[in-house]
Amino acid sequence: MRKRGNDKKWVWVIAFVFLGGFLMYLLIPNYSTLVRYQEDYEALNIQINELEKENENLKIEIRKLKTDPLYIEKIARKELGMTRQGEIIYRITPTHPAGDSELNDSADKKE
Repeated sequence: MRKRGNDKKWVWVIAFVFLGGFLMYLLIPNYSTLVRYQEDYEALNIQINELEKENENLKIEIRKLKTDPLYIEKIARKELGMTRQGEIIYRITPTHPAGDSELNDSADKKE
């Protein structure tokens, strides 16, 4: 004959296993969502840091453009191709290397 206490014990074990399984069923999808949100959060923090650095660099450049005549001259020369009065700009174009296919093709046509 079985003891009544032993049957109740198994009922409680089964109930706890079922409850544990049910909780896992509820929590696992939420955990994967949480992990995805954490990854998104970290990626956004990296992007924010990069944008803050870029913003600080732009503030420095604005300050230089407002106050530093030498910097303004450097930018005008580099980006706009401006020169001082009386300056002459010499532009040197690269020559074709000896192994250039156009030169070899034209040499073959002459023969």
